[in-house]
Amino acid sequence: MPFIFLLTENQIRFILPAMIRIYIEKMERERKRLGLSKAEIERLVKLKQSAYSKILTRRSTSISTLNRIAEALYLDPKDLLTS
Repeated sequence: MPFIFLLTENQIRFILPAMIRIYIEKMERERKRLGLSKAEIERLVKLKQSAYSKILTRRSTSISTLNRIAEALYLDPKDLLTS
């Protein structure tokens, strides 16, 4: 007989890969202020083609990607986090 585990939401967050909710309006405002295209950000951050657009749609990404995007936009990563 298979085991069934009941997990709380906090336990699930711990187990699943960390996906961070991001403040995309600020991210996009900074990208445009710097005069960078989405393709240029992807190249700077070493993302696959159209990955940046997917991040904008999902409004989330991994911690490592968030750090790379923030660095490319000359921002502190915490400034891109939503509450």
